[in-house]
Amino acid sequence: MLDCPFGSFTIFHPKGGLEMLRYVMIVLWLLMCAPASAAAYVVEKGDTLSHIAKRFGTTVGSLVETNGIADPDLILVGQTLDIPSSISTPEKSVAQAKQSIYPEPTAKAATRDKHAASSTNAPTQRIAKKKHRGVSRHPETAFKRIDAIVKAYDPIVEQASLQYGVPKRYIYGLIYHESGGNPYAIGDRGRSRGLMQLHDPTRIKLGLTKKEAHDPAKAIPAGARYLREQYDTFGKDPIAAISAYNAPLRTKKMLARGADPSSRDYVRRVRAAMDLFTEYHRAKQA
Repeated sequence: MLDCPFGSFTIFHPKGGLEMLRYVMIVLWLLMCAPASAAAYVVEKGDTLSHIAKRFGTTVGSLVETNGIADPDLILVGQTLDIPSSISTPEKSVAQAKQSIYPEPTAKAATRDKHAASSTNAPTQRIAKKKHRGVSRHPETAFKRIDAIVKAYDPIVEQASLQYGVPKRYIYGLIYHESGGNPYAIGDRGRSRGLMQLHDPTRIKLGLTKKEAHDPAKAIPAGARYLREQYDTFGKDPIAAISAYNAPLRTKKMLARGADPSSRDYVRRVRAAMDLFTEYHRAKQA
């Protein structure tokens, strides 16, 4: 007699032809009595915690407590949320959360698209979902994001700014545009990494490993140092430095033929993020 929460099963062991039935019954019993594992859900565009809670039959409070969410109004596309084990999993919950970010992520992305990894609650998983494209059209959303970035990284940014003589708003502009504040972001088909989206040749030149590129304490100073190098290389022109951070050879060719690097979409987006930080700083000072 075998007991489980779904009932009891009596397994007969005759001398003859019911041996196969015995094994079938054992397998069924093991499947029904196996403990339920916790589910995970990848945040999609348009999701809110209340919608996710309703979908899984749980509460916003439970999701906040389970995932250690500081701001229930701010969740990111591509973020992985753990769902309590007692909740059933919908069809699209964990299909995208299977590959480790370390040491060899194999992101599938169009050039400069940033693939988000999971939230900081599960930093060893990569979700090929997130794309960050400049400043949000919604000021409240943009301010919430820059506020989260400043609160998370300001001591490191402050130190890097002083060490390399790079204004903080330049560093924050790059962080906001390059990764949206996600230290596990991966872009350019797996060749650029972390908050500062350091491309592999640049990362190697700056002395960082792939893993260190995802460490804000190492990536932010390295990115600030690289931006300062471009500033010095291109005649102390801040606009050219921003452009060269992304594409030094292209910037050099543009300047050689008299073109203005400020016309590049990349430069416009970074400068828009810099202006956002300036507005945020003024609002905090008011």
